[in-house]
Amino acid sequence: FPSHDMPMLYGSRTKGCYRTTDGINWSLTPLPVPSVSATDPGTIGISSIAFSSITSGLVYAGVANDSGVTGGVYRSTNNGETWSIIANSPSRPLTVKEAINGDVWVAHSGGVSKYNGTSWYLYNPSGTAEIYCGIDTHPTNSDEVIAITMAQDGGKLYRTTASGVGTWSLVAGGNNTRSFVNHPIKPMTWQGASGYSRDTMDRCT
Repeated sequence: FPSHDMPMLYGSRTKGCYRTTDGINWSLTPLPVPSVSATDPGTIGISSIAFSSITSGLVYAGVANDSGVTGGVYRSTNNGETWSIIANSPSRPLTVKEAINGDVWVAHSGGVSKYNGTSWYLYNPSGTAEIYCGIDTHPTNSDEVIAITMAQDGGKLYRTTASGVGTWSLVAGGNNTRSFVNHPIKPMTWQGASGYSRDTMDRCT
């Protein structure tokens, strides 16, 4: 949630998306729920939730195409009370991020995609199709984006300064980085965690 006076949303692997306005009482929202066991290692469920920093009430959610689910990027205009899928969105999104200009970026099982409000554009930063698990955008420059591949692909970080068009540069790779966060004070400086240890950090600019 973007501020203390906004609802909070919680997305799970197999139990759906819950919403609260007070942190105590939670209600199930109509995001789809996969009809598979929670112990199934292939189940992703709701992979990502992103509140818009531009439009009040606008929220995006990544939902994987697990059993019984129409996967894709879902959109809510009322802080998660109701949802609708964005047509032609990636069916197995892993991370969703809204850029400062309103473009929606998605890291997914087939690469990196951008939605400009009308059309989807697919990019493969490495030049070949890979699974991308994370993506982030510059807080003041919508053209600058960074994406990371899954750890089995070496945890490679790629950057574009042209909103995905043309060549993406390899920033770092081969260290099995699984996730990263944008530095809150120094834009486009990341800290990435290897494995599941938060105290094993690598920084790249």
